[in-house]
Amino acid sequence: MTLCILGGWGALAGARHLEADNTFCVSCHADGGPLHTRQFDQLARGRGDSLATAHHRTVRVAGTTRPMRCIDCHRGADRAGQLRLDLIALKDLAAHLTGRGREPDGVTLEVADAVCMSCHAAIEGGRFHAFTAHRGALTVRCVACHRSHTPGAGPAHTDPAHTPALCARCHPGLADKVLRVARGLDPDAEPSEPLRRDITN
Repeated sequence: MTLCILGGWGALAGARHLEADNTFCVSCHADGGPLHTRQFDQLARGRGDSLATAHHRTVRVAGTTRPMRCIDCHRGADRAGQLRLDLIALKDLAAHLTGRGREPDGVTLEVADAVCMSCHAAIEGGRFHAFTAHRGALTVRCVACHRSHTPGAGPAHTDPAHTPALCARCHPGLADKVLRVARGLDPDAEPSEPLRRDITN
């Protein structure tokens, strides 16, 4: 019994250690599947404009000089989230050791708002974030607009393919303006006029 418990703790410690290494993550997540191949290639070369690449390239973890890793965002925000992440880590470790790792078709554990807000808690201003309805009653998640691995999302890192449709659910007349904001353009300017004010909040 003791050996089983120690073995389980050892496997979990090993899985947590591996999950903190970007190269372990991409051993499955960059195998030619749809989610990460192009994005990780861009990140590894210090290029690309996705939200994840921007964080990796420009953000340093508090008190260190190391860049952000996959696990810094793809982590549990609370005990339940950490437990789910531990189960995924153990599954990932087993898949890696048996050679059965594969790129998933979708997100297994979405980045929680609490993870975003652990660094971005000061974001209260801006067109979207200033409205209480957007933060509470509607439960619009950070990643609904700010998709982590979408290239070409502009300076606000909002996804032009998804954000306008999400806004149009409640604001059907604003789809064109939202699309301009998602592309980093001034929504009130002429179509050829560039961004004039900060919309990155």
